[in-house]
Order: sequence, then C-alpha cells, then structure tokens
Amino acid sequence: MTECVMSSEPTPSPLWSPTAEAFERLLARVAGRQALDIGANEGGYAALFLEKGATRVVALEPGPRLAAGLRQRFADRPEVTVRQVGISDRVGHLSGVKFHNCWTLARPGEFDNRLHAVSPGAEDVEGAGLFDVALTTVDEIVESAGLSDVGFIKIDVDGYEARVLRGARQTLTRQRPPIMIELSYLIHDLGDSVPAFINEIYSSGYVVVTMAGEVATAAQVLDGFPWHTSFDVLMLPAELARDSACPALK
Repeated sequence: MTECVMSSEPTPSPLWSPTAEAFERLLARVAGRQALDIGANEGGYAALFLEKGATRVVALEPGPRLAAGLRQRFADRPEVTVRQVGISDRVGHLSGVKFHNCWTLARPGEFDNRLHAVSPGAEDVEGAGLFDVALTTVDEIVESAGLSDVGFIKIDVDGYEARVLRGARQTLTRQRPPIMIELSYLIHDLGDSVPAFINEIYSSGYVVVTMAGEVATAAQVLDGFPWHTSFDVLMLPAELARDSACPALK
C-alpha cells in the first residue's frame, strides 16, 4: 500500500529474504496470549493474530479514517481494542500532520529530503487535509491496557521504528515478546541515527533474525541496512534465538 521515493536503485541486502516460514512459526506463540499491531493500517495483522488464537489484540493507527475503519472492521470482536494514536518515545501531540512518502507522519514542509513528497496513496485513504494525532509509547499502552502476557508485536511505522523501541524498553525487558519490525531508510530521513537504532535492538538483549531464519550480528545489520528501501525482519530475544528449540532456527 506504500509508494516510496528512493534516491537510487535498492541494493539487495543479505538480511532480506521473502521466506516467511520463521514468522509463521513464531505466530504460534500468540495463541492464548496478547498482541500489539503497531501501524495497523487496515487491520490485516490484527486479523491474523486473532486467527492464530490471540485473546487480546491492541491495534494502533494514527490515521483517523483508517482508525475508524478498524473500529468498524472489528466491531463484533470485543477482544480487539483500536486506538487512534501514534507510537513514539514520548507522550505528546502532533498537530497539522499528514502522511508523506511511505505513509510517514510529518507536517507539510517539515523535511527537504525524501519525506518532502506527499503520499498519494495515503491521500486516497485519509484525504488531502491535515489532522492531529496523540503520541504515546508502547510501555504506556501495555500498562494502561493491562497487558501482562504479550506474545507478539508487529511494528510498521515508516521511519518511527527507533522511537517506538525507545518507548518500549520496559515491555521488552519484562515480557520479551518476538517482534516483526520494518528496517527502513526513513529512520535516517526522520533524523534518527541508524547505528543508534541498531544498538537499541542489541543492547536490549534482542537480535535480528532474517525471514530465512538466520541470526545476524549488529555489524551485519548495519552493513546490510536498506538505505534506499524497506523490508521486514524478525527481532527475537537473544535467549530465544539461542534456544535449540527456537522455531525460527529450524
């Protein structure tokens, strides 16, 4: 659903593989537990978590029309909570924003890089006008919703990934959920440090596992980082990745 402005042809990364077997196996961990869909969009992953047996799903989406659509889609599913909110590293508020480039929240004229362009696909959904959005953190969501057994988190926030992780430190330390996260050049374009983002992953006791099930070092993640495109990887607690029974390694 995205249309991304890239500065050059993407270089294939050794981190990326279209094989999603590891993801499918790890989804089994959500049965009987809770899940977060961060950047829920139209709710595809929220529905998948329900299909896999999640007892509670919190779908988080900053776009007002998309959030309304999520409420309508899951109106008969009381186990789904929808919040129209942006997830970051602080509690706050953004005024006068719209989606730019790859559905990235920004104010018009705020950036002179690849985020300068408006996302036409997003305008088709959210309209051409501006909107306001509250900001919060994963840790606040988990505490306020009473989530004590988070079995999986999906993060697709088009550049805000570093900030999401900074605001999730307590949850990742205490509950150790597997995460599917997007690696994206938009992290850099939003002004965050990519090396600091990678360090955030590894210093929290997590490792990056490719969709092919291979564990990558922090140096390999930096070397294979997508500076001109985006793709998903798995973030696993290091203890799970070391476990010989880890489904991602089979």
